[in-house]
Amino acid sequence: MTESEAGDDEIAQLESSRSFQMSLVLKIMKADLTKNFDKFGRMDPFAVVEWRTSDDSFVLSKTRKDWNSHMNPVWEHTCRPRPFEGNETIRIEVFDANMVSQNTPCGHAEVQVAELISGLTGGVPSPTQAERHNELKLPLKLNKEDTGTVVVQAMVVPIHKCKKAELTKVDSSLFETPVKRLGVSGGTAPFFKLHLKDGRSPSFYIGKDLSRASDEVDFYEEVQECRQTPSAASLLPLFEFTFDYAGILKVHEEGKENKKPLDLLVLRNLHDGMTKLRLLDIKIGQKTAQAGWQGKSRAAALRQAIIDGHTNSAGEGFRLEGFDGQPETLKSLDPLLDLGHGSEKMAKKAMRIMLQRMHAATMLLYLVDLQDLPPPSQVQLTNTLSQSEMAEIVLHEMVRRLTRLSIACVKCSVPQKWIGSSVALGFDVGELTKRGEEEQLREKVIVSIFDWGRSELNTLEKHADLSAADQADRHEYWQYYVGGIMRLSLEVTRAYFQRFGNAGTWDSVAFMIYDFDSMSENDFMGKVEVPLEETKEMTEHVTFNPRMNRLASGVASFQRCCWKKKAKLTYSIEWVSHPSFSRLAGVWRVKLIRAVNLPREDLMMIKGSSDPLVEVIAHSADGFCFRQRSSSKIRSLNPEWNEVFEVPVTRSADTLQEALAESGVQLPSDLETGQLLPPEKTKAEMLMEAGGRKRRASVSSLCSEEVVQERKESGEMTSHQQSLNERKRKQAWVSLITAAAEAQSVTKQAKFAQSWHGPHASYQESRLPEEVRLGAARIVADTEDVLLRRENIVACDTVWKVEGDEGKPEGECCAAAEGCRFM
Repeated sequence: MTESEAGDDEIAQLESSRSFQMSLVLKIMKADLTKNFDKFGRMDPFAVVEWRTSDDSFVLSKTRKDWNSHMNPVWEHTCRPRPFEGNETIRIEVFDANMVSQNTPCGHAEVQVAELISGLTGGVPSPTQAERHNELKLPLKLNKEDTGTVVVQAMVVPIHKCKKAELTKVDSSLFETPVKRLGVSGGTAPFFKLHLKDGRSPSFYIGKDLSRASDEVDFYEEVQECRQTPSAASLLPLFEFTFDYAGILKVHEEGKENKKPLDLLVLRNLHDGMTKLRLLDIKIGQKTAQAGWQGKSRAAALRQAIIDGHTNSAGEGFRLEGFDGQPETLKSLDPLLDLGHGSEKMAKKAMRIMLQRMHAATMLLYLVDLQDLPPPSQVQLTNTLSQSEMAEIVLHEMVRRLTRLSIACVKCSVPQKWIGSSVALGFDVGELTKRGEEEQLREKVIVSIFDWGRSELNTLEKHADLSAADQADRHEYWQYYVGGIMRLSLEVTRAYFQRFGNAGTWDSVAFMIYDFDSMSENDFMGKVEVPLEETKEMTEHVTFNPRMNRLASGVASFQRCCWKKKAKLTYSIEWVSHPSFSRLAGVWRVKLIRAVNLPREDLMMIKGSSDPLVEVIAHSADGFCFRQRSSSKIRSLNPEWNEVFEVPVTRSADTLQEALAESGVQLPSDLETGQLLPPEKTKAEMLMEAGGRKRRASVSSLCSEEVVQERKESGEMTSHQQSLNERKRKQAWVSLITAAAEAQSVTKQAKFAQSWHGPHASYQESRLPEEVRLGAARIVADTEDVLLRRENIVACDTVWKVEGDEGKPEGECCAAAEGCRFM
């Protein structure tokens, strides 16, 4: 047999095995318009590509806006690969982007896929190579009028997929048919309601359109295969956190019984058994896209990198992408408030941006916000959990599971490339749980990893076949992922400890009044600080922010002096004890009733107004800090809240240690937990006291050596920072790492230690001493400044430059955080 015959035989075997699928990659090159559709100035065109079949249609891709290109935009935009049969239609619509009004249509063009790939030599191209086609110029039409042309280029490429014969099939007789479409969640993939006839809960599973989840099905099929592979044993702990996958179901959609049946990916339904699900979708990793990976174009990767750099991904290694079941306090924050009214689509985009920029402490604050549920009376507490009890159990369970997930990542012996995957944190907020049903509440807590559209499941065999460069690439992105998971587990642990770790007393509570601004930092208006003790309805004068005396020639002073108006806040406090068998000794119920005569902060509005919200902050002598927010009252100087906040007092201070111990993590006995898990801000910063002025969160302010030294000299550091010497701090971290490694039979301590360097591990690794990379046991002896530098980096929340901080470019860390580069 000749070489060519052998090659033909190999291609024939590949085609017969159907281990690949030919896909179309469409590239939108440019457009030439013959008409100006912009009433004023030059146009900013973009194109939307729609994929149409006989049964369905959806948006395949969208180009960037070519600003100021007028009638000759150049995009060179590559759409994601799409399997085809040849009878599909592609519709390309060109729009002129408008900032305020709706986008202006400039024309559309339609072309058959068969026409795009016509002229192939030899019919179907070889599965071992791609075939590129010449550029095709398509006419643009609008209301039967020629408006220009759009140039496209098609390329047919082989996409290696799981063999269809090997895909797990689900018996359609197990479900009621036809199935009902539920809508779109997150991206473009529609979901379908599945109803089991017998066995588990009828809504146990949910269906996802396989045509929009072709990459995910490969991942889930490989997970099932790895469960039976001895060499993949180190991946098994991670698989415990993935969604249950049943297989592929072929079924008809309701109302379309005469059309082609759908292929659905059958997954665990997170809403099953829930009265009302509250769910956080947290995207992991400081880099969530890579050009050329899984069909990601360079332009799309660049846009994603900009998003990564301007959201919490750059600060803490993860960002909040979605928030289902939001509390009323979060719903009251209108992201378009400062812009006036906008479309529903624009409001959703603005809310998403606000969520993406939210720090971990704030997202967790809203996660456990149960103020929407009526607080039970003293009598009802014998049969019903309070809001704080329910939140404590939920956070306690999340600490346990996230710690296990962190250790599972460390135990994984093969670096993975899980780009853009997410962690789901959720629980049922429909009603308060009955006593005796605490275990059922824990079972409903969700801590899962999902969204594998651009992820690869790497195994020892696959990794061994990779080149050195590809292996280094997998290692780099695995560090991003593990760093994000570690940081998330640390923040949840910190939130639990600060909120539910105080078994003593709370000294004081402060009502911090802010004016909500959707386009900038909230403006601090004033505060009322009182002892945390039983108090009947009481009215106190608000201590104004001195800045307001200078604002707009002294707005606050003018109001007080000329109209004799003094701002006041009304509140009440009561102690509610819990049954002796409760995990909490009781709660302080702080009721925020109303405020009057608040100053006008929004001076640009007609007559001036404010959008007040209150942050309730409680502090203890032991350094504990409780923080919760009220809803925002839009354009009101005399807001009425009548909201109740529960400040808990736990019965035992060892609940956190128990949660960590169950996961194999033992905290050092000679070091207090508060020294490892301090509040996210100092007391002076939270209460806007002298020396603790509010500054825009930034890398420069939180990482600079000058600021750190200034805090130490002025006594602005918290009590644990004043008493804890650097040597003991390092020893505590090493003890934590070593104990967890021993408990889970992890032998490579260096790998574990590097994971705890957070989302900036890859940046630090090249600058840290060699001893840090060789083993965790030598960190304390050989690296005196590593932990201080790590602490500074952990504090980096965003990349915004501080107002008044001159000489430092945006997004650049200072000398104290050497190697911590974000952009």
